[in-house]
Amino acid sequence: MWQFWLLAGGMVALAVALILLPLRRQRAKATLSRTALNTAIFRERLAELDAEQREGRVTAEEYRQLRAELERTLLGDVPEETARAVPLWSGTFKLAVGMGILVPLFALGYYYVSSYRGEAAEWMALQERLNGLVAQAVRDPEVLSAHKDVDLRDFTRVLQARLQQQGSQDPEGWYLLGVSYLEMQQLDAARTALARAYELGPTQPGIMLAYAQALIFTNDGRLDDTSADLLHRLLAAEPHQQRALFLLGLGSFNSGAYEEAIHAWQSLLALRGDSAGEGARVLQNSIARAQTLLAERAQADSSKEPASPPGPRLAVTVELSPQLQQRLSSLSSLSPDSILFVFAKAADGPPMPLAAVRQPVKTFPVQVVLDDSQAVTPALKLSNFKQVVVGARLSKGGAANAQTGDLQGTSTMLELKEGPQAVTLVIDQVVQ
Repeated sequence: MWQFWLLAGGMVALAVALILLPLRRQRAKATLSRTALNTAIFRERLAELDAEQREGRVTAEEYRQLRAELERTLLGDVPEETARAVPLWSGTFKLAVGMGILVPLFALGYYYVSSYRGEAAEWMALQERLNGLVAQAVRDPEVLSAHKDVDLRDFTRVLQARLQQQGSQDPEGWYLLGVSYLEMQQLDAARTALARAYELGPTQPGIMLAYAQALIFTNDGRLDDTSADLLHRLLAAEPHQQRALFLLGLGSFNSGAYEEAIHAWQSLLALRGDSAGEGARVLQNSIARAQTLLAERAQADSSKEPASPPGPRLAVTVELSPQLQQRLSSLSSLSPDSILFVFAKAADGPPMPLAAVRQPVKTFPVQVVLDDSQAVTPALKLSNFKQVVVGARLSKGGAANAQTGDLQGTSTMLELKEGPQAVTLVIDQVVQ
């Protein structure tokens, strides 16, 4: 801060000098100019007298008298002008000097008082208090969670000022700023900060995920080309990314892509492994709502012949083995909450299902169709693989993950081909 005051004092001194020095020079110049004028007039008149004497128009006595008179006139004028020019501290000059000193002092005093009080003082104190924490949080965002007493708005203001003043090229800093704005529901600011973070770090999963979230939230919850591309790339690299699956389902649902929303949320439900929690119930309700809307759309379009998606189509018939039928005593003993999961996985590939169907069941056999329209993620489809294994699991409680007592069965390895392909699957095992 002392550098500022030193610079300000130097500028004030320069301003005063620029005002007073020309004033002083003007007075000196005016005095010198009057004296020079009198001298020039004297010399000119003396030259005229000399010429008149040589021409004989004046006598020697007249010449001496006229010259003496001319000299007395010059000697009388010069002292008078000099006497008036000598004083430095005239009234006008004193006023100029006083204003030149008082006005800058008043301005500096006002700036000092206004800058160190009120909002400006609070802002400088806030920066001084949080600068250290901001620097630590940029390096390790987890540090912020240990400071529960720090107001997020204050932290965000200091972080934003730091990034803008330094012209930071650090993607982590812009990511932290964007996430902070997301938590405060300042969506436009979050999108701007995360766009900058993504520009600086386009391959970092955390930045990609947060940027996709900001894009979806600022687009009324709908996907756009950029957010969809970000989420698909994330899931292709990390199929078990739960937050990406949730955002993909949310954006797809709000965009009217109910099939993709159902698949994303079903995959998320299977990964959570908690069918009784509040989060699982929310997902189940969301899936049911998407299925209802999808059925209503299908009913409205019932007059149109649906076109089958290209690629392999597995027409799967699921049966229950006689031994398990006896164990259950009767088909009517199935719980109303019993859910049948039918899925196809790559024989040699990622563990995530390539296509899956989840539906309630009350009787057997059950027939479902697995094709690319049931793909869990667009990057993993039946048409991308040549060999698959089809499985089915009957969950009495509807849990996405296998539980003790569930009934299941798998097929042998199947060679996929283009178009329809019938598969019969028998549930004949009990999960231990």
